[in-house]
Amino acid sequence: MTSATPVNEIQKRWALLVGIDRYVDPGFSRLNFCVKDVVALNAILERLGYTIACLHDELDVRNARFPTFSNAEAELTRLCQTVGPHDLLCLRLRRQLLLLGIPGL
Repeated sequence: MTSATPVNEIQKRWALLVGIDRYVDPGFSRLNFCVKDVVALNAILERLGYTIACLHDELDVRNARFPTFSNAEAELTRLCQTVGPHDLLCLRLRRQLLLLGIPGL
């Protein structure tokens, strides 16, 4: 799909959203709105028909969608293997994902 692909040709819509307010490293201050932002965006995209993977740190740490490196990598890998050539993938990745160590982002 290119930027010139008409919207009506999109077959499926996917989103990966990551929000982290609390860091393990005490050198980083707590944030107040990253989780609220992705939860709100999740609700909007859901109404628009997106299939969403929403990772945020208000989930239980044992949840597969708690934003650890391995969970974020697994969701991104799964989406890359699932998204088709006429699908749209929306990524809401802020600087916090870089702290998870995913190379290339």
